[in-house]
Amino acid sequence: PRYRINLADNKMGDVGFKAIVNAIEKNPHIRSLNVNSNDITEKGVDMLEPLLNAKTKVGVLVTKGDYQFFGTSVCKLRLKDNRIGDKGAIALAKALSRDRMIEVLDISANHIGDAGAKAIGELLSETQSLRKLDVSVNKIREVGAAAIGVGLGANLSLEWLSVAWNGFGDSGSSRISEAIAINNTLLYLNMSCVRMGYKACTVMAHSLKINNTLAHLILDQNPLGIEGGTAIFSALQEANDAIRNLGLRGAGFRQSTNNDVIFDESNPSGKYKLDLAAPAERVIAIKLCELVLNDSDNIWQNATLDGNRIEFGGKSGENKVKWPTFMPMKGSLSLEFIAALKHQHVLEAIDDVNFKSVINELSDVAVSDFEKLKLIRVLSKANYVTADQAMKMMNCFIWEAEKVEAAVYLFPRITDPENFPEVLKSMSKGEADAVYKSLGWRMMFHIDNPVDHYELDLRSSIDRGLGFKLLLLAKSDPKAQWKNRRLNSAPLSFDPVHMKPGFARNAQKKGVAS
Repeated sequence: PRYRINLADNKMGDVGFKAIVNAIEKNPHIRSLNVNSNDITEKGVDMLEPLLNAKTKVGVLVTKGDYQFFGTSVCKLRLKDNRIGDKGAIALAKALSRDRMIEVLDISANHIGDAGAKAIGELLSETQSLRKLDVSVNKIREVGAAAIGVGLGANLSLEWLSVAWNGFGDSGSSRISEAIAINNTLLYLNMSCVRMGYKACTVMAHSLKINNTLAHLILDQNPLGIEGGTAIFSALQEANDAIRNLGLRGAGFRQSTNNDVIFDESNPSGKYKLDLAAPAERVIAIKLCELVLNDSDNIWQNATLDGNRIEFGGKSGENKVKWPTFMPMKGSLSLEFIAALKHQHVLEAIDDVNFKSVINELSDVAVSDFEKLKLIRVLSKANYVTADQAMKMMNCFIWEAEKVEAAVYLFPRITDPENFPEVLKSMSKGEADAVYKSLGWRMMFHIDNPVDHYELDLRSSIDRGLGFKLLLLAKSDPKAQWKNRRLNSAPLSFDPVHMKPGFARNAQKKGVAS
């Protein structure tokens, strides 16, 4: 016979728990022990060590596969909602590292901090039996998250992990996300409410392109922002077909995280100083490598690693590095990246199958206009649409304000902007006027094909905004050219390529530029 003991919610304390442990030592048939919510402290956990320590003769002779060893027969241990703290977690991890039977461990809501999490991380690196671990609702921060991430990357047995409701922050969440690229056994991961932001999302997105086993990823109640959500969705769309359940409730898609964004894949030109030990910055370095490997027109300039000159891309040389495969795990990387903008390329709209799924979601009467707009915001970051598709999506909205906002989000992603007037004709006059007012100069300008003759009134904030956009395009792409530059009919000697920082703030605010 195999017995399960459930003694949850009994307030037995350490004294009562000691009696239970003594009884289990003499019974070889106990497989599951549930002592949730019993006010057990680190003193109670200390009593478990003789039971779990395979080096002692306490317990029973256990046969598992080709091995025989002395240890406990308990394979499921639930200690949720007690007070074991860091000391208890350290003692428990030490004992379990020598136990070959434990498969399920729940130590959620136990006041565990970084010290205890470090011990749990070491346990993950050593255990060969643990399949389910719950350390949610504790006080684990960045350092503890990093230790768990290291353990997760080395683990070969864990299938289910919850680290929800811990204050990892963006950096700590990045450490867990980084491990997903290495781990190939985990099927379920819950990282709800860990203060995960955009940077951790970029790391998770990169890991999801590599991982092919994780099926359930829960990221509820995190401030991912529009950019973070877009990174996750893009990764799933491009390379991952393993994910079956993605939890994003309360993920803050309505907020933008622009202040945290340090890399724009659509316009990567610029100077970088990256810490390769930081997961988010390491992912940027990998992406810059891939851009060069995929297109020889993209180049690195003045690249150094810890002050030593290196070469990447182009012909082989003495200081040539074989990245990203052999990229070091730490070091300070500095470089200037130059990528030519690809003007007038063919944009591909979302395919009919995926578009049908989007329309079905938008047409659901149970979905509010507010929720529909959230979907449009995420969709417009990662996909292109035709004017006709945009019109059909906007017709799914009931209220004017949300419909106008949807049109504004969709406009830059339209593959045939010359047909956008047809979209406006399908709207009421008030809605169309609101779209005109909101888009401003963007109605006249398409970033993927900016070739044209411009005459701008610098007194107008809209015209001035368009001018600055053209300046940035010219500065980021040496192949882009301004011709016949004039200000108030006089020749303009200004060269956009050598535009200095702060130019936009000090630029002339009147006159006619062409």
